[in-house]
Amino acid sequence: MDYSDMWCKTTASKNLASAILNKHRDSFKWKNYKENILEIGCGDGSLTKTVLYSFIGDHVQELVAIDKLDYMCNYAKANNAMEGIEYRFKDAMDADHVEEMKGQFDHIFAIFVAHWIPDTKLFFENIHKMLKPDGQVFMVFLDDNVVKTSFNKQMMEKSWAKYTPIKQVFGEYTENPEQYINDLLQKIGFEIDVCEHEIASVVIENFADFIKPLIQMYDDLHLIPSELQEEFFQYHLKNCREACTYLREPDVYLQTYGQTVVLATKSV
Repeated sequence: MDYSDMWCKTTASKNLASAILNKHRDSFKWKNYKENILEIGCGDGSLTKTVLYSFIGDHVQELVAIDKLDYMCNYAKANNAMEGIEYRFKDAMDADHVEEMKGQFDHIFAIFVAHWIPDTKLFFENIHKMLKPDGQVFMVFLDDNVVKTSFNKQMMEKSWAKYTPIKQVFGEYTENPEQYINDLLQKIGFEIDVCEHEIASVVIENFADFIKPLIQMYDDLHLIPSELQEEFFQYHLKNCREACTYLREPDVYLQTYGQTVVLATKSV
């Protein structure tokens, strides 16, 4: 099953991304030339095309948008292609892919992506490698969210353990995400422009359409037998609904989550 089209039609993440980018617009340091810009985790490409490309506007020479999921990248190429955007099937955690892109970008964006990567330190180091000196990275982490809660529950139960390994699925940022991320970035070689943590809430309409594509991003989904995959999706959908506040029909919920926004500059 492929939920790319379902995810493309959701609006919650795109609306949030637009609001966060605009809030911090004045903290970006743009070069006096057209920039090469990288987006990590472009997914279906809808946020790339409708939100990010509009935001970077006249500053961009080329936007390279990468994703490690081939079905998402293929969907983006087929449904959200436009001049100035190149979608590539690449993984920011793959050493060879990172080496290919070393020192190429003036800005890197990773919006609602980093929390899916357990090795936060390596992720930051790879971003540092791909940036040019004095380049900036913009990231939005969901350090506490219902999908993370659901997968943590899965790892503590026996029902799925015979199919999937027990392992860390999401990044962990301690009880003080702002301080943890700030300190880690500085150790790697970044200067902090913005590092803000807050508890936020969002109303999600068509909740199942929002959650199912997120569950599909799970690296070990292929280990679940095909005849059990719908049950697996329903298991996580139930967990996520229970962790949210029901508002109204049809399938509208309020999700409260922890969010950290980072804008940092690679030291020269």
